[in-house]
Amino acid sequence: MEAGAGTSAGAAGWSCQGPGPTVTTLGSYEASEGCERKKGQRWGSLERRGMQAMEGEVLLPALYEEEEEEEEEEVEEEEEQVQKGGSVGSLSVNKHRGLSLTETELEELRAQVLQLVAELEETRELAGQHEDDSLELQGLLEDERLASAQQAEVFTKQIQQLQGELRSLREEISLLEHEKESELKEIEQELHLAQAEIQNLRQAAEDSATEHESDIASLQEDLCRLQNELEDMERIRGDYEMEIASLRAEMEMKSSETSNSLSLSDFSGLQEELQQLRERYHFLNEEYQALQASNSSLTGQLADLESERTQRATERWLESQTLRSMTSVESQTSEMDFLEPDPEMQLLRQQLWDAEEQMHDMKNKCQELCCELQELQHHRQVSEEEQRRLQRELKCAQNEVLRFQTSHSVTQNEELKSRLCTLQKKYDTSQDEQNELLKAQLQLQAELRQLKVMKYTLVENQSEKELLCRLQKLQLQHQNVTCEKEKLLERQQQLQEELQCHEAELQHLRDMAASFRESNEKNTETHAQLQEMKQLYQASKDELERQKHMYDQLEQDLLLCRLELKELKASQPIPEDKGKCANKCDTLLSRLTELQEKYKASQKEMGQLQMEQCELLEDQRRMQEEQGQLQEELHRLTLPLPKSGLLLKSQELLTKLEDLCELQLLYQGMQEEQKKLIQNQDCVLKEQLELHEELRRFKESHFQEVLENPDDSKLAKSSKCDRNKKSKLLMEQMQALQVLYETSQAEQELLQQEQRRLLEERKRLQTDLQLCLEEMQLLQVQSPSIKMSLESYRKSYGSSISPSNENCRDSTIDDNESYCKSYTSTQTSDESLLKSYDSSTSASETYEKSYCTTTNSSITYEKTYGSTSSSDTFHKSFVSSCTDDEPAEPEDMESSPTPDPPIFSLPLVGLVVISALLWCWWAETSS
Repeated sequence: MEAGAGTSAGAAGWSCQGPGPTVTTLGSYEASEGCERKKGQRWGSLERRGMQAMEGEVLLPALYEEEEEEEEEEVEEEEEQVQKGGSVGSLSVNKHRGLSLTETELEELRAQVLQLVAELEETRELAGQHEDDSLELQGLLEDERLASAQQAEVFTKQIQQLQGELRSLREEISLLEHEKESELKEIEQELHLAQAEIQNLRQAAEDSATEHESDIASLQEDLCRLQNELEDMERIRGDYEMEIASLRAEMEMKSSETSNSLSLSDFSGLQEELQQLRERYHFLNEEYQALQASNSSLTGQLADLESERTQRATERWLESQTLRSMTSVESQTSEMDFLEPDPEMQLLRQQLWDAEEQMHDMKNKCQELCCELQELQHHRQVSEEEQRRLQRELKCAQNEVLRFQTSHSVTQNEELKSRLCTLQKKYDTSQDEQNELLKAQLQLQAELRQLKVMKYTLVENQSEKELLCRLQKLQLQHQNVTCEKEKLLERQQQLQEELQCHEAELQHLRDMAASFRESNEKNTETHAQLQEMKQLYQASKDELERQKHMYDQLEQDLLLCRLELKELKASQPIPEDKGKCANKCDTLLSRLTELQEKYKASQKEMGQLQMEQCELLEDQRRMQEEQGQLQEELHRLTLPLPKSGLLLKSQELLTKLEDLCELQLLYQGMQEEQKKLIQNQDCVLKEQLELHEELRRFKESHFQEVLENPDDSKLAKSSKCDRNKKSKLLMEQMQALQVLYETSQAEQELLQQEQRRLLEERKRLQTDLQLCLEEMQLLQVQSPSIKMSLESYRKSYGSSISPSNENCRDSTIDDNESYCKSYTSTQTSDESLLKSYDSSTSASETYEKSYCTTTNSSITYEKTYGSTSSSDTFHKSFVSSCTDDEPAEPEDMESSPTPDPPIFSLPLVGLVVISALLWCWWAETSS
């Protein structure tokens, strides 16, 4: 326009004749000078603003507006100057002829104008570039703001999840601590009860031992008394035999003498002697009858003593009676000695003395045997005292084991081991001494038998036979005494067995100490894991604070950018950018990729947390198994010598039932945790669905703009480049998703194997439970209390498990069906998605073809979106435990409790499968 104005002015100046041209040229010259001044001022301001823009200030729309306004003002001023110049030139044409412009000056002016036009175009291009940069910056700021908001939401959710898991872990730890404390208290109570029972048993054993000792002492006294009587009878029998032999010899001698000389005097003497002998015979018969009477009374008294051992008065009377008979016999023998001072009688007396010496030797031997028996009794008392001392040391060892449970020191453990070794050595020495004493006792018994065998001689008369019968009775009594001794030996063996039981108790206590050590080590490990979880929680909290700080900074930058945009919009209306939709699509794709990466990271973190949770549950199970073993050992300790198998069977049944109850409680907690995980997954799925809807809307708006403006070649080129980039990005994403899908399939196979294993475990538990019930049915006949407990357990167990079994079977069947359907639907969705992306990559030649293929890909995307929505049926079946034959449509997504998983959430199928398998496992084990 300036060039046109200059040329028109020049033509007007040259067309006039005479002095007119001078005036015209002068006016045009002045106008050109004014225009140049204004141009210089304007371009100076433009350069200043351009420098400011190059420094970083975004003022391009204001510059465009100012340029347009200044151009309009210049045009108006030039027109006014042309009109004034024409009027002045007509008045003063003849005054200034020498001031006309030359052609060179006109050419210079035209060159300047052209240069100014080129500079104006350059400035416009720079303004367009700056406007593009400002739009890109605005898009980047929006993307960063959205990404920071999504990241903040994700981190808040993760923090909430971690807080919930920490709370659940703390609750579990507190419950475990309470359970351990209660179990330790129960164990201590059971130990006290066991110790009290052991003391009672020991007291009873001591009482029985004292009773047996008193019985043995009374029997020994009876034995000694009877042995004395037996010796007296043997001595009397010897006297009788000697007298009979002497009488026979005298009769033979007298018969031989009568054959030689028989006279009346001799006959009278013989009659007198015969009379004396008859009197003596009658006297001896009376004594014999008295002795028989005394022997019969003695046998009766012995029978009474065998029946009633507490009648000590009768024993004293019998002793006095025996003493009287002995004194009477000695007096009679002394009288006989005084009556018969013959040498034959002296020989008989000598033999009598020899027999008495033998009897004294026998008595001495019997006394020695009695002394040895007393020594054996003393040794037995010493062994019993040693046993008591060992029991006391065992109690001390138990107390030290209990102290060792609280204080874990190596020195105390070594001291306990040394003490146990010393106790074992002492016990071995005591057993050896008892064996030696038993051998000595057997030898003494054999010697007694030999002495008794040596006593027997040939029996000829009836009196000797009677004495033999009495001796046999005494032998029977002696056999009874030996039987009692054997009983005492059996009792000693029982005491040895009790000692062995105490050794077993010591071994059990050692095992308990080892198990307590292991449980303490596991507790320390769990505490260390909790500390690590706390550190991770603190690190996540710091990361969240840092992200919040970054988010605040981004918000401030965004506010500044918005203010600048508002200023620009107020200064000049911004034309709609044609490539805005494409940029928005790119930003959405980048956001989707970032979301996918964050989702993968969150999945990895969730997997790690689940692994840690599984490890904690396994540790808890192991601790519960160890506690069950400890309870069984305590039950065994309370009853070291069970008389029947009823108690062990009932204890095994009770432990099995307790294990089942603990499993049920554990898997209820796991069910709650799985519900929380499902809720978190639902939130993630909703966010991904919203992003996919935004992407679809932006694509549709972009396609509409492309249809409205098909002639823009630059936009078509940029769209082609963007489409190629998008196709590459999408192919990379699809490859990553395919890898994730393969990994999820492998995880699903592993989970199916785990499900089979859990079904086998369930069958095994069902068989164990059936066996337990059968054993309880067998035991209920023997004890009514077990019968009542079995009936109550059947009622409670049947009422609690019968509905859970039905629900579990229905839910497992429905879960399997829906899982198969979702699996097939995910396969079809994957294939359709790959086809759609192949078609989108092939559509990069022309804009119309790319548009058609992208529309086809959007249709296939909608189809795949509808097909992937069928994978939600598995989650629905997991929540409601009912089969849905038809897949969920996209229209029903708002009404459904959980949203359908989008394309980029294919690894969620593995998580859903894990949660469903855990649910089935809990239901099976609880049933």
